[in-house]
Amino acid sequence: MNPRLCLLLAIAVILCGPCFADETINISGIIEYSASGNLFIFLVDEKNSKTPFAGIKTIKEEVKNNDGSIQRFDFVFVGIEPGTYAVRAFLDEDRNGKLNRGITGPLEPWGMSWQDGVNRNWPQWRHYCFKAEKNIDGLIIRLED
Repeated sequence: MNPRLCLLLAIAVILCGPCFADETINISGIIEYSASGNLFIFLVDEKNSKTPFAGIKTIKEEVKNNDGSIQRFDFVFVGIEPGTYAVRAFLDEDRNGKLNRGITGPLEPWGMSWQDGVNRNWPQWRHYCFKAEKNIDGLIIRLED
């Protein structure tokens, strides 16, 4: 093959390679909590939003809070395909790996990426999902009993 043609093809691949690469985004925010335990944060899509304690990606971190004040945990989900997602989280105070529930709802602090900041007892996908076509920064999820 002609060396000039090879050089031109190599330059074209270098310059246009990013044009064909998969674009991914990051989704980040803060979880506010006021107790100690294992913090679970789930990135979910509509398909797996109905499955408890599961997500496309999961962050689990032990957090401590000795005085009951509001603490913050920064999170980031990296390399996500653009789409419609939600973030849900709970603080597993007794460290049993699940969100304890009672007759009236959860017994441990929990929260979601509510669209209007309103916590609903029977959340539906449309109440807490968001469209992510580019990086999402600054989600704030407050965990409440």
